[in-house]
Amino acid sequence: MDVVNNENHPLTESGTYVIPSDTDQAGYVEFAESLPIDDDCEIFGMHSNAAITSDINATNALLSVALSLQPRSVAAGAKTKDEVLNDLAKSILDQLPQAFDNEDAAKKHPIKYEESMNTVLSQELLRYNNLIRAIRSSLLNI
Repeated sequence: MDVVNNENHPLTESGTYVIPSDTDQAGYVEFAESLPIDDDCEIFGMHSNAAITSDINATNALLSVALSLQPRSVAAGAKTKDEVLNDLAKSILDQLPQAFDNEDAAKKHPIKYEESMNTVLSQELLRYNNLIRAIRSSLLNI
């Protein structure tokens, strides 16, 4: 008889993973929920040392990222990361356009029923000005 047809046939040496009994949907859901949250290596046919190797690799990756975030010493005369960031923020601030004058735009392009695009223009100017203010505020805070 095929192994697939044998209920409760162990699929791993530990017997944690078995073929479930024939049941209804609720029974299969209950069976699935009874399985371990973290799969053992044995379910994939690997030795238990594979989990150790995986954990070591994850730890090395985490520590590598942590070390990359540490400040590094700079050579004499070289700019620090803060100085480079400040210079970049100043450069962007210098290039940032001024907000539009909404009152002047409303005079030139009054909101009328016949000219629906003027309504869109007015709304977009408000959004654009809000964006410019947010960018300027963020750069000044930096």
